[in-house]
Amino acid sequence: MNYKEALFFIGKCLTINHEELNKVLIEKELKNNSVDWDEVVKLSTAHYVFPALYCNLKRVGFLHYLPADLIEYMKNITDLNRAKEIKIAKVLLYASV
Repeated sequence: MNYKEALFFIGKCLTINHEELNKVLIEKELKNNSVDWDEVVKLSTAHYVFPALYCNLKRVGFLHYLPADLIEYMKNITDLNRAKEIKIAKVLLYASV
């Protein structure tokens, strides 16, 4: 999986809740084990969509196709991101009062 393919895979993952065809295509790629997870993690992190990737795959029930260590890593990063966003929201809320 090259850069372009990984980027396209990420894009499809980010739209699987809105495009049924993308859901089918992603599931096929996951079943075929044709995903270069190192490249996907690197690119999705660089583009700040890693937590969204995890949430979308979880929402459609595709996490069981991923390696267990990757699932744990994605969950941890997403939890950290969520906690940070809650802190930011609280600061903004108190700043506006």
